Amino acid sequence: MVLLKICVDPGASLSKIFYSINNDLAKLLLMDSAMRKMPVESLVHQVSINNNPVQNAWVRINESDIPLAVGFLAQNNYGRARLDLPKYSLAVYKILAAIGAIAVSNKLKKIRLVLTVLLPYGEFGNREDLKQKLVFALKDFYFQQRKMSVKLEYFECAPEGYGLLALGECSLGKSGLKGKDITVLMYGERNTSCLTFRDGVLFKKYSSTVDIGFHRVKKTLCELRPGLKPEIIALALSRLANSTKKGSSSYTLALDPNMDEICWLANSAGYSTVSDRQKIVDAIINAKRDVWFLLSEWLDIVFPSSISYLIVSGGASHFWRDNINAKFQWVTSPKINWLNEWIPYLITNFELSKRGMADEETLLAYRVLDAYGYWGDLTASLERGIAPNSSR
Repeated sequence: MVLLKICVDPGASLSKIFYSINNDLAKLLLMDSAMRKMPVESLVHQVSINNNPVQNAWVRINESDIPLAVGFLAQNNYGRARLDLPKYSLAVYKILAAIGAIAVSNKLKKIRLVLTVLLPYGEFGNREDLKQKLVFALKDFYFQQRKMSVKLEYFECAPEGYGLLALGECSLGKSGLKGKDITVLMYGERNTSCLTFRDGVLFKKYSSTVDIGFHRVKKTLCELRPGLKPEIIALALSRLANSTKKGSSSYTLALDPNMDEICWLANSAGYSTVSDRQKIVDAIINAKRDVWFLLSEWLDIVFPSSISYLIVSGGASHFWRDNINAKFQWVTSPKINWLNEWIPYLITNFELSKRGMADEETLLAYRVLDAYGYWGDLTASLERGIAPNSSR
């Protein structure tokens, strides 16, 4: 049987999946988080035109079920990411789609599976429910028109941000973190998570998740400037983050109505004058102020009064770089770690520059950091001949 090791971060905007087959080098699979039920006949027709299993992923648990398109196929047929539903309730289908796509792409048949999954801390309590649903689904499911059966040999779940802790340990060494309180701040599309660890053990009193992610910024901008689209906003603000922080250790969002990114965002919604572009600049500033106020209030409640080390990351975390540096300037020994040292490695080894538009590989690297750290923790444990700590 083939051994498939896989780490899944079922993100609200992008599923990040690291995997290896029979202990070969790790590979990265990215799948859009859109989902949509579709009729079999339509799906069969689309697969006949394009048989790429990643771009045409659809799954069923029972043959009589209405198929669920996942990823690009769903996005291309007006599907959407279900931000209204808990991540763990959607994770089963995203995981089945990823396994099916990997199996078909690599012509795998009999599969032994080692699986790790990241969930928001607020959903971490549902990990046993997720495991039971996966055990049931993996025994017998359909990917496209192929019936599949996968043997789940090992399952582990960790809260989002755990992979960042693992990377922080690599930077400082476990001995450097011994006896210290370390807080991880993870800013994602849907959620922001704050996790505090004492001697490597999750400190529940200072750990929490809140529904204040990057989607809140996009929603506020759409309300302030009608006509703007969330997906275009995300690209524009990501490009702004890249263009304004290159060559600098700090990120200052100094906006100008004549910046290329602002012009592109304005044109996408039919705004053509300098006055229109200035209103978009003002809307970005106001959205950032309002959402940061909410986020800052939450941090005041959940954040410990004293820590030794702070790790910050997440795909859109640099949007708040100045705010976070100012709020936590008292964290000085050592300073806040944004895990920047891992970015060139991820870009090079997983060819991120080939996976998106120019200059977006850096953003993508930050988005996959958590999953990569968790993947590394899993593989290191298995190489030492011990199972990872399943109590996480």
